[in-house]
Order: sequence, then structure tokens, then C-alpha cells
Amino acid sequence: MRMKLEFNIFILPALILVLNHANCAPLDAVEVTKQTFNKFLNQGYNFLYSLSDGQTREETGTYDENGNLKIKGSYSYNGDDNKKYKVQYTADENGYQAQSEVEEIVIPISTPPNLQLSAAAIATLSVG
Repeated sequence: MRMKLEFNIFILPALILVLNHANCAPLDAVEVTKQTFNKFLNQGYNFLYSLSDGQTREETGTYDENGNLKIKGSYSYNGDDNKKYKVQYTADENGYQAQSEVEEIVIPISTPPNLQLSAAAIATLSVG
């Protein structure tokens, strides 16, 4: 019984410390870089936004002659696998229909203007 009590006394503070540290972990701040919203009286709406991490969304909703809402839109985001995921969708009396595509994200590599490479360093870059 005493062993169980000592175990709990040491585990509880360690658990509190771990949970507290998890709550204090810094997060990358994502900011809204662009946003608009328009509502048209009895005609529909549109909105769009872009975030600093590459996410985007755009949507337009309109009413047809029977008063049914028809939505067209798209969203995209950058995956952890260096790919950009894009989805275009419609939602109407036929349901939700989406088409998606994936493209590689090209990260430009720039060379500092004063970078001097030795012949030996250049030779190691030429893997043949």
C-alpha cells in the first residue's frame, strides 16, 4: 500500500508539469492576409479569405428562379508533404460535388550574392 501511495505522489506532479508545458508550447501564428464578405439582399452572398500559411477559400451562393441556393467555391491549403491541395466544389439540388487536385510546391532557392564556392565544393555538387 505504501508503494502505491509513493508512486501516485511522484506521478501527479510530473503529469501536471507535462500538461502545463503542453499548454505553453509556442504556436506558429497564422494571420488573415485578405478577407471580403458581401451579402446581396435576396440574391446570395460571396466571401473569400487568405491566410499567411497559404490557406485560401472562396465561395459564392446564389438563388435560382425557384429559390434554391446554389453554391460554388474552392479552398486550398499547403500540406506537410510540400504539396498544395486544391478543391473546387458545388452544392445545389444535386448535392455536394467536389473535384480536387494536388500540385508540388516549388520552393525557390536563392544564392546570397557574395557566396564564393571553392572548386572542391563545386565538385561535390556534381554528382554523376
